[in-house]
Amino acid sequence: MLECIYPCRISDYINSIFKTQLDMEEEKISVIIPIYNVENYLRKCLDSVVNQTYKNLEILLVDDESSDSSGLIADEYAQKDSRIRVFHNKNMGVSGARNYGLDHMKGDYVAFIDSDDYVDLTYFEKLYKALKDTASDMSVCGFDYIFENRDNKFKIKHLFPNRTRVLGKEQALKNIFSYSRRTVSFTTAWANLAKKELYQGVRYPLRKIVEDMYTTYKLYLNADKIAYYNESLYFYVQRTGSIVNSPFTLEKTSMIDLYDEKLRLLKENNQFEAYNLTLYRYYLMLNFVKIQVERNNLDFDTRLIDDKLKSLNDKELSYRFNPKLDLNKLLEKDLSKYILKIFYKFR
Repeated sequence: MLECIYPCRISDYINSIFKTQLDMEEEKISVIIPIYNVENYLRKCLDSVVNQTYKNLEILLVDDESSDSSGLIADEYAQKDSRIRVFHNKNMGVSGARNYGLDHMKGDYVAFIDSDDYVDLTYFEKLYKALKDTASDMSVCGFDYIFENRDNKFKIKHLFPNRTRVLGKEQALKNIFSYSRRTVSFTTAWANLAKKELYQGVRYPLRKIVEDMYTTYKLYLNADKIAYYNESLYFYVQRTGSIVNSPFTLEKTSMIDLYDEKLRLLKENNQFEAYNLTLYRYYLMLNFVKIQVERNNLDFDTRLIDDKLKSLNDKELSYRFNPKLDLNKLLEKDLSKYILKIFYKFR
């Protein structure tokens, strides 16, 4: 009798373990990776994705008409892993590639990874767990900078490692202006996992730089709860020649339109504190662009910037005393105007 009961209990225990694992992974995560001329980085990126501890993945590789061997590498990985689908498209830019992935995904959740970056092997397991444990609509994690031609990576120290905090949309929106590492984590298209419903009506703008700044805040507006898990699970590679690390060009003047839609949507959604923070960041960005246009002798009419700066003065809202808002006003609105005056005086 004992010999019968004991094995049965072991069997039930083992089955419960497998059932728990299956239940946890029953929801599919769509991983969208835009690819363009990253042959020296792509294998490391894909290895970090296909070897995830969370297995129920749909991996969409959107090759944006690469001229190097990136497309061939993508096809090679697809032949070895049935979870991978490869799309070879006409050049649409990173926004077009991300949108294409969103339009063709079949998963319950969606995540973006840049093809020159890579992730921890527990990336999706931990983001998914943070999201499910807190009943959130989206989870965000920390990241580390990885610099080319350096032996060591820049690790960001966390005061409370491996801690999950639950934020409302108001706090998530304010974290975009936190003057800390959270600013990057809460702005980028990567380092997060979101329910597919959050992308309803949300797409990335074509032919714009810093395209995630046009988009990620809209996910917070669509969400009720966001889980922030502060372990560094995403590795952000700083490579020579990337858009972020390239000189200021005429293409980058597209940033002057960055906050127009954001101000409108924040006001419509009664996010007044985030509205004011955005307003002051707009002053800083416009003055920055104006200085860069002058410094680089770009063929751009800065009167467009002057008109936007004037219009911002009519949009400022009144608010109760808030030290953080006053600090932002001082640093981003007033100080940026002062720096601009100094620049024109001594150039």
